[in-house]
Amino acid sequence: MGWFRVADHLLDPIIETLRPIPPLAWIPFAIIWFGLTTQAAGFVIFAGAFFPILTATYAAFRDVRRSSSRRARCSGATPRLS
Repeated sequence: MGWFRVADHLLDPIIETLRPIPPLAWIPFAIIWFGLTTQAAGFVIFAGAFFPILTATYAAFRDVRRSSSRRARCSGATPRLS
């Protein structure tokens, strides 16, 4: 989302809709979807950690200056995603 504007425009409404839901509110859904298993607990932990990590990473990508990117390329960094 930080690199690709199209992905940002497509995924941002979904993320911003799901982000305010507290992790405890996902517990009933986790029990319905996974039953009382460790997968349900893992899903709730994932839901609680995913959105803060995503928003922090997105903000960090958006705050990188163009001059820093140019300096990195001059030092040998490549823009490829491989």
